[in-house]
Amino acid sequence: MSGDGVQAAPHKIVRSRMSLHDLVTESLAGMLARPGRTLLTVLGTVLGVAALVATLGLAKTAGNQFVSNFDAFSATSVSISNRSNPGGGGLSSRRVSVIPWDAEDRLTRLNGVVAAGTLTRVESGSALVSSVPINDPLGQSEFVIDVLAASPGLFETIRATLATGRFFDAGHSERVE
Repeated sequence: MSGDGVQAAPHKIVRSRMSLHDLVTESLAGMLARPGRTLLTVLGTVLGVAALVATLGLAKTAGNQFVSNFDAFSATSVSISNRSNPGGGGLSSRRVSVIPWDAEDRLTRLNGVVAAGTLTRVESGSALVSSVPINDPLGQSEFVIDVLAASPGLFETIRATLATGRFFDAGHSERVE
């Protein structure tokens, strides 16, 4: 304040500006001041991008290898069978199921799979099935037969045709028929 009561005008603050030349000069000076750090930063970025490209390339190649087996334009079918029980004691000739019950659902989720079904041998033990009684003293009237369980998708998978009636479906399983 001056002695006559008049205030001095405040000074206006001017924003500092950096020219493009100064910006480039400062950037280069910062990078070249520590060349080892700059080199390691560039190397880390290059290795990261290379790892990403390699991972995506391998995943795509592996996926194409698998999907190429299920070409929709060729007649392709895949059969999966259970393996024999490796245990001894006369059990090596018997078949033990190692295929899960939901195999049909799992297979239909794969790309290119049109239909899937399962056929399983059911262990019936020594149960006998009787035939119609015939008065034949030498004829056999009781038999041991194989019992097979088919999933609802099996008949579509093997392209079965039905002369009369209808195929079993999921409703039969739900009603335990």
